[in-house]
Amino acid sequence: GWYTEERILQQYSLLMFYLTTSNGTIDTIDSRRWLDSDDECYWHGVDCNGGIAVGLNLTSNNLNGIIPSDIGILLNGLLSLDLSDNSMAGSLPPEIFALTKLTMLDLSKNELVGDIPTTINKVQSLMKLDFSENQLSSTIPTEIGMLGSIKTINLAHNNMIGSIPSEIGLLGSTLIEFDGRNNAFSYKLPTEMGHLSALGELH
Repeated sequence: GWYTEERILQQYSLLMFYLTTSNGTIDTIDSRRWLDSDDECYWHGVDCNGGIAVGLNLTSNNLNGIIPSDIGILLNGLLSLDLSDNSMAGSLPPEIFALTKLTMLDLSKNELVGDIPTTINKVQSLMKLDFSENQLSSTIPTEIGMLGSIKTINLAHNNMIGSIPSEIGLLGSTLIEFDGRNNAFSYKLPTEMGHLSALGELH
């Protein structure tokens, strides 16, 4: 078929993302329709709206590479990114939060290490954040208090340290669930958590 330059770039971007996250072995995941079709909107896990990739769901697909640092440029129309239950390693690139339209980011059940980038405050539309069951070892960045739409934050089962930042109290009217179980956080909760009027679940 005939495609605009934007669609060709999107196709290239998806393939580069796929090859980086799958360590170059495109046949290890459910590659159903990824290369069979010349329309990337029919590829497994790709959800399009008007020809723009708005969702990418590659959960449980044997991905064992890294998250590419250019993801924020390549796929900046994404509203939803689910790469959970894979074996991806390496750290979270700060550029992942250049996906400023994201409402859902699920990277749980991988082998990600290092910090949660301070660029997290760029994703003002984010409602669900799940980094649970990884090997993240940083403190929670204070910028997390700037996520004005966030409803659930799950950081359980990592190696995170330090205290829960007082800035989390700024999420008073939106945050419904916070899960920090099985980390090395200091025991004392900030008094500002008392401002979380919407909070229903705290672990």
